[in-house]
Amino acid sequence: MKLKKVFFILFVSTGLMTVSQSAFAEIGWGDTQSTAVLIPPGYGYGSTIENSFDSEWTYYFNDTGKSLVLRPILESPSGLNYDFFFLTYKANGEQDMLMLATDNGAGGTDKVDIILRPGEKVYFNVIGHDSTQNDPTARYSFDLKLIYSE
Repeated sequence: MKLKKVFFILFVSTGLMTVSQSAFAEIGWGDTQSTAVLIPPGYGYGSTIENSFDSEWTYYFNDTGKSLVLRPILESPSGLNYDFFFLTYKANGEQDMLMLATDNGAGGTDKVDIILRPGEKVYFNVIGHDSTQNDPTARYSFDLKLIYSE
């Protein structure tokens, strides 16, 4: 658990020093919603789905004081179909929405636009489309874009 936090802190520090906007996840990284890793707009990561029980959790908390439109983008590896769903939480902590992004099939790009008001939080979970959609050597990419800020 502490190793995940250390890895992420090192990533952010290195990314800021090198103006990199991409991270690469490690095995055991963000495996549950409670261990989700912060991913700010303009950043992304690459990882693998190692087996049928694996998934990757990330989140973003809107502390900007403005409403935002975010566009998470998942690019599945060639020949594999990965999906993502997201959960939004109101500023009072109440769950607001659970939604699966549109699925564009094996090797496809899945994306959706999300409105996030001040104080709200969104969690993302990347998963295999079914129990056969995983490969510990096939990397996917997940990026979070800021489309609009009010």
